[in-house]
Formats: sequence, structure tokens, C-alpha cells
Amino acid sequence: MALDITLIVVSSIFALLIIVAALYFLIYFQHPDDKWRAWFPKFVVVAGLSLSAYNIFLLPLDVANQRGSVTGGIPLGTMTMLTIVFYITTTIMVLVVVPFTVFWYEGLDNDDDVESSSLGKQILYAVKWVIPLDLLMFGGIIALYWFFGSASIKVVNLTGNLQPRGDFINFDYCAQPFTCIKTNTIVNVAVSPFVYVIACVSFLGSVIMSIFGGLGFIALPIDLIEGFIHRTKPISTALYEERKAIIGQKATILHEAGEAIMAEIKGQKQGGIGLNRRQRNLKRKENDFRRDVMIIEIHYQRLEDSYKHAGGDFLLQIGKLVAGIIG
Repeated sequence: MALDITLIVVSSIFALLIIVAALYFLIYFQHPDDKWRAWFPKFVVVAGLSLSAYNIFLLPLDVANQRGSVTGGIPLGTMTMLTIVFYITTTIMVLVVVPFTVFWYEGLDNDDDVESSSLGKQILYAVKWVIPLDLLMFGGIIALYWFFGSASIKVVNLTGNLQPRGDFINFDYCAQPFTCIKTNTIVNVAVSPFVYVIACVSFLGSVIMSIFGGLGFIALPIDLIEGFIHRTKPISTALYEERKAIIGQKATILHEAGEAIMAEIKGQKQGGIGLNRRQRNLKRKENDFRRDVMIIEIHYQRLEDSYKHAGGDFLLQIGKLVAGIIG
């Protein structure tokens, strides 16, 4: 079959659209403080989302390419190599790139002095954690491959009598009585290391997706019903000003608490007895501070929705309630 130019062009357009969708997803959900910064983690997010979509669309692409025949519009060897390349790239992303990016991005938060933090410190912090993590993961995969590195396939052996040369044997030859001897056996086929690593990562990903996806589907109806119960409602101007003043007072208190935490961070450089314990306590204070800031931001956003948007779209809230009850 000749090379299918149309299929290649359509696949290329879909690949570009997936990247555009990943960029839109990133821009829409990114934190306001991360605008025009943290480019490397953003690149990893776009690459990860794109690879996830590509892995899903590889199967329909293969089906469209084959069209019920052995040869397709895209050469079979090229399609097989394309699939292997995508899966190997995904494995590298999961085992190396994503953990490195997470630790690299957190390296800034774990630095004692944020202002003097450098790229080298972040990379060193990420490498320090990625190396033992990868050694642990690859060690586990190597151990599994050593003991379970083959696939057991059930095979049915059909043994028949020798026939004169030139005699034709059709598919129902063994249907005749006493013609063939049927034996069941198991053939062990060695799996290549690349395929085994891909299989392990795919299995781990499916288990994680099943756990988190299952929990999400279970909690979704409850969240929808609670969202309707605690929905934003229209409020008067006087109540809006009163609640806004209360939020402002809490924000002032949080601002003072943040300055106190920054002073403690700078004071850690002096060291002293019990430094590790002070660091743990300070880390706990930072987490509590971030949680309080997030809560007050949510309260302020709900207050704005209640006053400026009259509590939001009531029909949408009713729809969420109905969906929660049905779910």
C-alpha cells in the first residue's frame, strides 16, 4: 500500500492541537505567582500532557493505518518504532524527568534564603533526591526482571503423521479421528528489558489511576451535593462590607505571621543546638501559614461571588445537585 499522505497530515495536525490544548490547560490552571517564571516545570507539564494524549491516540492511529491489512499507509516498522519511542519517552518522563522537576521546583521553597537561591542549588537539591529514588525504582525493576523476566504462553501442539510430498493439508486435517495428537504445553518467552520496563511503568500507572480515579468518582457526588448546600448566596452591601473588613483583619494578621516566619528563616543561618528540630517546627509553621492563606483566598473569592455575581448561576447549582443525587 502506498504511503498515506492524508493520514500523516491529519496526525500531524492532531499532534499540534494536543500541544495547544496542553498549553491552554497550563495557562488556565497555573498559579498567578507562577506567571512568566518556572519555565522548566511548565515545559515538563506540557510535555507530560502531550505524551499522555499521544499514547492514547497511538492505538486508533494504528487501527486507521492498518485498515484490516498487514501493510498500512504508514510502514509497519515505522509504526512499531513510533510506539516504542513514545512508550520509552513516557517511561523516562515518569522515572527521571518528573521526579527531578518536582524536587527542582521544591528546591526553592526549601532554601533557607529565597533571595539568594540559585539555579545550581536547585539542581543540586533535585539530583540529591532523584538519584536514590531512581536507584530504588530501577533496583526493584531489575529484581523483578531477574526473577520474572519471561512471559508464559499456553500453547497447543498438534502432531500429525508425515504426508507424502506434494499432498495438500487443509485446516480440518486434524478434525479427523486419530490423525493428530493434541498436547498442551507452556512456552516461556524472554521479554526484552525495554518492554519489561514499559510494562512495569504501565502497570504502576494503571494501578495509581484506578485508585485515584476510583476515589475521585466516589467523592464526586458528595462534593456536588456539598457544593450545593454550601453554595454562595446573594448578600447585601452592608454585609459585604462587614465580611470584607473581617477578611482584611485576618489578612493583616497573616501578613504579620508571614514576616515572623521570614525572620525565623533568616535566623536559622546562625545554627546552634537543636537546629534540626527548629527546622521541622518552622516547616510545620510554613505549611500552616500556606493553608491559612489558601483558606482566606477561598473565603474572599466566595465573598466576591456572593456580592458581585449574586451568588453565581442558580441553574448551574441546581444541575450540580441533580448530578450529585443521580451519581
